[in-house]
Parts: sequence; C-alpha cells; structure tokens
Amino acid sequence: MVHDGTWKFLHDNAPIHCGYRVKQFLEEKLIETMDFPSYSPDLNPIEDPWSYIVRLIHDGGTQFHSINILKQAILVA
Repeated sequence: MVHDGTWKFLHDNAPIHCGYRVKQFLEEKLIETMDFPSYSPDLNPIEDPWSYIVRLIHDGGTQFHSINILKQAILVA
C-alpha cells in the first residue's frame, strides 16, 4: 500500500516481468504498478553470504548425494 491508501503492484523490472503479455495483463486488470529504478542494487542481504558458502562447498565441482553430507560440508565451511 502506498501513502494515499491505494494498492500498487511492485516488481523489479526483471525481463520476465516486463514482457508484452505481462504488461497487457496488468493493463487489462487495471493493476497499477510502482516505478522501480532500473539496474537497482539487490538489497537482499542473504545473497552474498549464501553465494560465498555455495562457492566454498562446491569448490572443484563437488556434488553432494545426501542432505546429511551437504549439511556437514556447510558446517565445516
């Protein structure tokens, strides 16, 4: 909800959100969207640590064939 009490849809300008059919659907359903800055930084704080852990445990192409072995690798990392 925005400050004037109306609802608006927010999406992040990802290509799948900006396609012709998506825009057409939103227009047909009279769904208002909020402007979102192009190329805005990703503000999800977990992505950087998670990508670090993924690179660390999959170093050299390691594949894990059970949840327990994966959990152990994460704890050791």
